[in-house]
Amino acid sequence: MAMDFKHQSPLSLSEALIFARPSIIGARSTANPTKIRKEFCMNITILSNRIMGTSTAIDSEANISSAVGKEMWDIVMEKNQIMLLLDHEYDSQIPTSSSSSTYAHAPSSIRSTASCDHLSVSHKSSLNHTTVSHSGAGDHRVDSKVTYHQATASDDTNNWGGDINERGDIGDNGNDSWQESDFDLSDQEGDEMDGYSLTPYSGTLSDSIEKDLAKIRSNRLNNRREEVYIPPLAKSSLKDRDDDFFSLPEKAQKFLKSECKVMLVLGDSGGGKSVFLRELEHTLWTKYRPGGRIPLHIVLPEHDKPEEELISKQLRDLGFNEQEISELRRQSRFTLLCDGYDESKCKMNLYVRNKLNDRNAGWDAKMIITCRSTYLGSEYQEQFQPYPQSHYSPPYAGIFQEAVIIPFSMSQIKTYVAEYVSLKSTAWKTNDYLSKFSDIPGLLDLAKNPFHLCMALKTLPNLVGSERDMSKVRINRFGLYDAFIEESIETAKRRQRHSAMIGSEREVFEALTDDNFEACVIRFLKDLATNIFREQEGNPVIRYTSNSDKDNYMSKEQEDTSAIGYAGKINKHNWKGMLFGSDPKSTILRNASPLTRVGMTYTFLHSSLLDYFYARAVFDPDVPDDDEASLHPILSQKILVEHHSILAFLAECAQQEPRFEARLLNMIETSKSPSYTSCAAANAITILVQAGFRFNGRDLKGVKIQGADLTGGCFDYANFKGANLTDVIFFSTWLRRVNFKGATMSGVRFGEGLYLEGCAAVLSCAYSPNGESLVVSLDTGGKIDVYNTKHWEKSTSTFVGHTEPVRSVAFSPKGNRIVTASDDATLRVWKFLSRETLHVLKGHDGPVLDVAFSPCGREVASAGSDRSVKLWNATSGEIIHTLKDHFWPVTCLCFSPNGRLLASGSEDAALLWDVKTGTRTLELDDNLTGASSMAFSPTGDLLAYGLEDGTIQVYNISTTPASGSIAAHSPPMIFTGHSSRVSSLVFSSNGHRIVSAGRDGSVRIWNAHNTGPGMILYSHSHKIHSVALSLRGQQIASGGEDKSVRLWPINHGISRVSSSGHKKSVSYGMVTWEQQFERSKSNDQISYPKTMQSMLALAPKGGYLAFARPERTIRVVSTKAGKGRGEFSATLAGHTDDILCLSFSPDYTQLASGSKDKTARIWNFRNKKIMHVLRGHSDNVTAIAFSPSGQIIATATQDGQVRLWSAHPLNFGQDRSVHSGPITSLMFSSNGRYLLTTSMDRSIREFDVNRESRTHTFSGLAGHSKGVISATYFDTDRKIASAGLDDLIKVWDVRSEQCLATVGGLVGPIKTVAWKVVANTGEVLFVTGCEDKSVRQWKLPLDDKTVYRAELDWTSNCDRLVVLDTNVHGSKDLSSSNLQLLKQRELSARRVSEQ
Repeated sequence: MAMDFKHQSPLSLSEALIFARPSIIGARSTANPTKIRKEFCMNITILSNRIMGTSTAIDSEANISSAVGKEMWDIVMEKNQIMLLLDHEYDSQIPTSSSSSTYAHAPSSIRSTASCDHLSVSHKSSLNHTTVSHSGAGDHRVDSKVTYHQATASDDTNNWGGDINERGDIGDNGNDSWQESDFDLSDQEGDEMDGYSLTPYSGTLSDSIEKDLAKIRSNRLNNRREEVYIPPLAKSSLKDRDDDFFSLPEKAQKFLKSECKVMLVLGDSGGGKSVFLRELEHTLWTKYRPGGRIPLHIVLPEHDKPEEELISKQLRDLGFNEQEISELRRQSRFTLLCDGYDESKCKMNLYVRNKLNDRNAGWDAKMIITCRSTYLGSEYQEQFQPYPQSHYSPPYAGIFQEAVIIPFSMSQIKTYVAEYVSLKSTAWKTNDYLSKFSDIPGLLDLAKNPFHLCMALKTLPNLVGSERDMSKVRINRFGLYDAFIEESIETAKRRQRHSAMIGSEREVFEALTDDNFEACVIRFLKDLATNIFREQEGNPVIRYTSNSDKDNYMSKEQEDTSAIGYAGKINKHNWKGMLFGSDPKSTILRNASPLTRVGMTYTFLHSSLLDYFYARAVFDPDVPDDDEASLHPILSQKILVEHHSILAFLAECAQQEPRFEARLLNMIETSKSPSYTSCAAANAITILVQAGFRFNGRDLKGVKIQGADLTGGCFDYANFKGANLTDVIFFSTWLRRVNFKGATMSGVRFGEGLYLEGCAAVLSCAYSPNGESLVVSLDTGGKIDVYNTKHWEKSTSTFVGHTEPVRSVAFSPKGNRIVTASDDATLRVWKFLSRETLHVLKGHDGPVLDVAFSPCGREVASAGSDRSVKLWNATSGEIIHTLKDHFWPVTCLCFSPNGRLLASGSEDAALLWDVKTGTRTLELDDNLTGASSMAFSPTGDLLAYGLEDGTIQVYNISTTPASGSIAAHSPPMIFTGHSSRVSSLVFSSNGHRIVSAGRDGSVRIWNAHNTGPGMILYSHSHKIHSVALSLRGQQIASGGEDKSVRLWPINHGISRVSSSGHKKSVSYGMVTWEQQFERSKSNDQISYPKTMQSMLALAPKGGYLAFARPERTIRVVSTKAGKGRGEFSATLAGHTDDILCLSFSPDYTQLASGSKDKTARIWNFRNKKIMHVLRGHSDNVTAIAFSPSGQIIATATQDGQVRLWSAHPLNFGQDRSVHSGPITSLMFSSNGRYLLTTSMDRSIREFDVNRESRTHTFSGLAGHSKGVISATYFDTDRKIASAGLDDLIKVWDVRSEQCLATVGGLVGPIKTVAWKVVANTGEVLFVTGCEDKSVRQWKLPLDDKTVYRAELDWTSNCDRLVVLDTNVHGSKDLSSSNLQLLKQRELSARRVSEQ
């Protein structure tokens, strides 16, 4: 680079940096720090000489430092700081116009005439401003050439309804009014990482290009539509909880300033992804200055093959020619805002396929890309991770970020409504809307989605109308879309009626009006949706040109004979012409539709509208029963398993429309025909399962449902005999006593892994590098088992040599050797295939606790109880180094991925060692103690330590301090969740996740870059010692004290079913039947506080729920829909110890409670007053009940005593010793004469209330083997049903005291039971609360009173596969691993019940 100084005068630091930057870009691309420093120093020194009037030589760094000064020299010495400051200064000081610009604060004026390799500087001392002009290659273009396809009034966009903009967000058309943005991008930094730097960048573009960019900028800013924008909140990954959130704009701001390359933004349909990108684009264009990053907003579905030349295609659409694109490639940097990855139907890595990771391709780009969460698979990061160009290089750390937009909070909803009211000047005020959200059942949940909130605000006044009782208004998602479409079509109809029409348009319009205008438009849109899915695989962008698409329209005869309009009758070659032709009818219908047009490209205003109309094409509640034939052909087009939004619409419809449910069931029944070949039945059963339909006891013999998704379904006692279940998904499905005899089960997926049983506790497990083998060491002798991972068969040959348990096992990088560490104080290196011992490594003075192969395979490191770390030559078996800085036994160690560092941990310290020299380099943390496990990330920049206290600390060691601890230089991220020692941990192969195992019996999966709570995997019954991850990261193996190795898919627990469940097991005596019965019979849901205990009492007729709180109070809430729904209505305080039982009086005016304070209390909960305090018990009050008349109150205690109290006036009799153990429940007979008691002494007793004497005892050899937790009368008080902690239901005859039946298979362990006898049928219903945090409702059918069985009716959460007494005998094509899995789940269920 030549520099021509015309004058000598001081320059500012900013100006110096501007001149120095271009000269070192070439050096930067070589990743040579020495060359970078040299080039930078040369130019800075020349400038310094001119400024100071000196002539300093640059032959030594001391001279350069002296000439430049300390501040500049500090910058010079750090490459990253150089580039950061250069980019910052260059971006903030670059001229604001392509021809000239004024620096208001620059101390001098410089005239620059630049080409790629020459810069001339001129100075005019009389002026206190700087003028910079650019010239360069490139042809000059006329203004009209620069175009940008933005929907404006001149486009055929129809401004549908006047207030929905492009990509489906509701707002007003109008001039741009810039508001203060949540993005602060003034310091955008353009620094690049080693391996990702691109071709040299000079930042100088031709005048014509700069002018065109200025026009594009102006166009994008001026055409921005005014819309309500609430900055979204997000979480770090799909596994994180919604309450662990951050500001998405702030996250984007940090991303744009960082070295990261790709940011993935996930969210639900309508969650605000597109609005966020538009707001970000507006901010970037507002702050754009020539030379800065050029923002490109790219709607991915609008591009064919977005994986090819994406930037070039977008630039061509903007009007740039190939020469200009080439110049932009060389000279410019871009921020790509890519919207709609899911809608593009692309499954490729756009960053990699467009060679944005290839320095030779020349593009310099960051990418923010959006996608629906439901579109992605378990390893979706691979579709976005900006991998290096080499397939053999690992991904660089810290260059990929992820954010998942969470639903609106109540605060965001309030802010949105207030801004909407202000923007629209609506008749309703903010409080009017908010009160409706509170009072209308289910509406508030819908409003958490921004697009649904928009529609609700637009349609709510008409939906509510004159109705005053909001509890009578029912709005679900399907109904909200119905109302929105109806209102918007009516608006479009009015607009067209008053518009000018030519030719036959008026006549056609009137004919459509006479034929029900709204129905015609909806039919048009249903036809469009079905053709989009049939002909374009669901890509929502329609490109229509009259030359290529035949411009014909369906004749009246065709329309009249079509079942649903056009669908199925439109020729696939001319469907676009029929729907988008220029004839009056199609034009009028199209202009009344929620479509937007850009040139000759059409899209729905929001992607969810496409799904909605496809769902309406499947089933339209407004279409009469005559058109039922249309249902089958549409559902036969394709499997809808991956189209979650369509399934959600159809599931809602199935819940609300009995006709639709009946048709779907009939479709499943039809599939039993031998000639049936459609996928319609698979879609039908998938929809019904998602709608919550229970197939318990259903005869599904011979159904053909290939590819169906039965996730979370209940199939208790279902019969699948002879069914075709190929590729069916059974994730978290209830399959108790299901018959699969003769069923075809090829490719079925259960979503869970096997477990491997051993003869002793599992101490260590390790996958081979190729993933084909798993080695497991056991706590007995020196036993080591080897499993083939394809069929999980245990090898008959093993490794023989160790005399004591093997603590650790590690494979060599090539997998041809393993090394083992044992309590016998030795290590052994083995040939893996032959099991032959190569070396016995002796040198430790005690048990060897951990071992590892170096990444090159030439060294082995071992950690000993003798407080030493030893480094061995793996080939010769000789000791290379002995490292002795620990003062406690060394429990863990690991090599860095490059093999240069070795980390070790013990109770006293965590240290880093230089492998080559054997010297200690650094201490990880001065305060870190109790290290129990450790692992490096694949890139080597992160080091994770598991500690004795259950925490995991992750340190960034990419930049190590010259002295002191790493923690003092860069504090660690701390992950909390395990309740005791983290015994093992490992990073996933892509570095995104950490998998840990603890002595608390849990395996956890964490986001490696966010300290939010990890996903928990429970299956082990005791503490876990080891966890391993297969090389491809698809499977987890964990082993522990329960003598088993559990196998988990890495995506275990990720499904479309969301289960909350209880946080703890549901304890005995604390759940009333009504709570779950009423919930199972109603679609209304009540939001209870998170701290609510499981001890409840519900008054369904009175509309109140009572529950005990940890602070020894009782809260009573209203359960009625309408005003106050779900709000607390009373807090009752008085007990001095924990509350153990609650019961409402029969008239629901009083509430009784019992406590550990040995008292019972009677409350008038409506006025929050205590009516009576029942004193006199000598032990905890464990049960309480009102008689049917309400005249008698019974209380029972921990010491087996029962006392009866007269309620009016309050009196009490003497305590009666009824049981020898704690009493768990009380139940009056229907006439109030008898009282039934159950106890932990395993007996049931009946007590005569009038005589105060015991009449019957139900126990003995046929009784429960464990404590009885509940019982009830049924069959007009002649029979009793009881439930015990032995997970059995027993039926007794009252008079004979004989056990008539024993019912098992309840999938326990059961901790509580509540009962209900249906008055008109006598059917017995009961609810079980279980150790696994579930609540289930069962029934005892009375068809045959001599044979009883419990049938599942409802379950609160099915978050795991349930298999018990399941028949797979004679099933076809069931893989051996799946067969073994089912057998294991069967055995597990039985063992749980027997515990």
